[in-house]
Parts: sequence; C-alpha cells; structure tokens
Amino acid sequence: MNNALVYSMHVDEGEIASNYSFEQLRLSISTLRKYNKDLKVLVYISPKGILGTNKFKIDNTNLEFVEYNADYDKRLNNRIYSIWTSHKWANTFHALRTGKFDNVIYMDSDTIFQKDPAYLFEKYGNTKTIYGKKDVSDTWLKVFNVRNGGMNDGVFLISKKALKYEKGLLEHRVQYVYDLQEKFKDETDPNIAVTGVQWVACQYAMSEYMLDQNNPIKFFDDEDVYVVGWLPTFKDLSFEEKTNMCVIHYLSYNMWYFAPNAFKVYEKARGRG
Repeated sequence: MNNALVYSMHVDEGEIASNYSFEQLRLSISTLRKYNKDLKVLVYISPKGILGTNKFKIDNTNLEFVEYNADYDKRLNNRIYSIWTSHKWANTFHALRTGKFDNVIYMDSDTIFQKDPAYLFEKYGNTKTIYGKKDVSDTWLKVFNVRNGGMNDGVFLISKKALKYEKGLLEHRVQYVYDLQEKFKDETDPNIAVTGVQWVACQYAMSEYMLDQNNPIKFFDDEDVYVVGWLPTFKDLSFEEKTNMCVIHYLSYNMWYFAPNAFKVYEKARGRG
C-alpha cells in the first residue's frame, strides 16, 4: 500500500519562532521517526514563504513541505478560528488525491508516537469509512444536539475509497458552522457563540455529514489513538495502558506536560516566558 501522514498548519504570528504548533510538529515527527523512517510525511504550511530555513529544524527523512495560503469563508464571523480550522480537511483530501495514496492519516501537531503507526493503515484503511475519535466534550454535544458521539478531528484516516465525499464534506463543514452562527447570533455567552460555534463545531460537521450519508464516522480504539481530554484521567491509567498506545493526541492545553519546549514557545510569545 502507498500511505502517508499529513500535517497542516497556519502560522499567524508572522514568524515560525513564535508559533508553538511548529515546535509541537518537531516533537511529533521526531517521535514518529524513532519507530518508522519509511512512512511518507507531508506538512502543509501557510502562509507561503513563512517556512524559510526553519525546514532544517525538523527531521526531513521522507518529508515534504507543501506551502499554501490559508483562507476561510468570509461569512464566518471569527477570522482567527475560521482560518485555523479551514485547511486540515482540504489539504488532507488534496494530499490523498494528488499523491495517489491508498490511505492518509491526518495528524494535528499536538501528537506523539509511542510505536510504529504503519499497522493503523492495515487495521483501519482501504474502506469507505472515515476513522477519527469521539470528541472529549459532552457539553458541546448536548448544546449542538450532535448525534453519534460527535468527532474530534485531530487524528483521522481517509482512504481513496472515500474521495467521493470530498466536495460534500468541505461544503458542509462551512455551512454547518454558518447555520449555528445564525442560530446562536443573539447568544451573549462567548463560550458558546465563539469557542463552541466558531472553534469546536466544524469537526462535528464532518461526523454529522457522514451520518447523513449512511456511512457514519467510526472511532479508533484507545490503544491505537488516545485523546487526552482530562489529564488526571490519563495519569490514572496503568503504566501498560499508557505505554501501549500508538498515538497520543494530548491537546494543546496539556502541552506543558507532554511538550514542554512547545509550552516555552507559547509562554514566550505571550510575554510570560
């Protein structure tokens, strides 16, 4: 099989040095290469020209940077959240289609590997089903009446057999957020109107769309991909449970624990480091 990992990021700070996601990326790829040096990695990075010589700071074994300019649907009210979430699915489909891969796994940068992920393609790939993770927040699932558990799209797998959903998914991702924006336009709680609608909801659009196609999103087993929604819960797991996980998606608010160098970049960029 011809498979690949895809990362996608947008640097809004004007320089790589102030972007903690790039430091997370370095860690993610370095942990990957401990176990697998052959798997192709594509890193989509925006805006064009931002990368510069920083490409040499990452292990470039079988790695290709793809520069692009992130954009977003101007109907959406929050420019920052909209542009940050606009690109991961579009770039993943672009990689799958143009690279002629059998399967691709998209990875957020706040991820680490603890074993070779090659088996994930065998276990979950080559079907019309898209695999991801259930979201860690029951609160938003209730607020937005999300079905089928909702989706956290920090790690997901798509095979070439699911390419037919590309147009519908990308269109629905924006329309879903816009519809919620209109529904909650008089909402005074920014946690709902901004964080929930403009940041969280776009990933639910994908699981809701696939459910309507009678091909619902399925979820990776926890031993394969684990999302650290609540750090104490992760810490309470047994040593064997924690060390047997293949991919840990630690979520950026836990980077102080999993990615201290990235946390230093975060703190410094905000004048606290």
